[in-house]
Amino acid sequence: MNNFLFWRCLMDYNKASIAFENYIKKYDLKNDKIKLKYKHTYQVAQISELLVKSLNLSNEDIELAKIIGLLHDIGRFEQIKRFDNFKDKNFDHADYGIKILFEDNLIKKFVLENKYDEIIYNAIKHHNKISIPNNLDERTSMFCKIIRDADKIDIYRVLSREYEENFIETIDNKIINNFRLNKVINHDLINNRTEKIILDFALIFDINYKQSFKILKDKNYLEDFINCINVSDNNKNIFEEIVNSVRKVMEENLC
Repeated sequence: MNNFLFWRCLMDYNKASIAFENYIKKYDLKNDKIKLKYKHTYQVAQISELLVKSLNLSNEDIELAKIIGLLHDIGRFEQIKRFDNFKDKNFDHADYGIKILFEDNLIKKFVLENKYDEIIYNAIKHHNKISIPNNLDERTSMFCKIIRDADKIDIYRVLSREYEENFIETIDNKIINNFRLNKVINHDLINNRTEKIILDFALIFDINYKQSFKILKDKNYLEDFINCINVSDNNKNIFEEIVNSVRKVMEENLC
């Protein structure tokens, strides 16, 4: 058996997708939040594939990145079932995903070989955190960056398609100051929907690959998000500042 067939027996996205479909049967796919995350799961897997191909990585790495995309939000479905929301403050969906995959050994339904476990574990665990730990090896860190980029790209799709936002509430100075430092914003600092919109825009500061910016531009996700936001007169100046900043980041990373 050649190397391609050998690792394909141990790690196959198509087989993992079948296992995922079996797992998801215990959740209500008529629930709008479940449906949203179900679609998001497959979108992130597809975007991960595009990113890996742009980096000229191996077919094995393509399969691995797609499977990470497939599994990255596996903890979301239980979160929605229990709490009917996406709030990670009391139920971190990434940490729960790690628990069911590795403590409960669900991972073996998706990937037979444990040689990939460390990469999958870290990529899923850290995909929703404020940053990636700096003590990871280069290869593991790369897969963390790929899933974080793919996730953010599709988050912008969801934001632009699923919601109409209002940028109307008072904004705490610490949120603005954080944004002006070109830093991602911690969810714990957020007090209202307007501040959450700023947090969403700040995701752009943690995108790693040029191809990620290219996908955002080609799909028009960021501009669509901008255009779906209703802005109050009091917040027009700060909104314009934020939009100009994110557009500048896009332009700089597409050069």
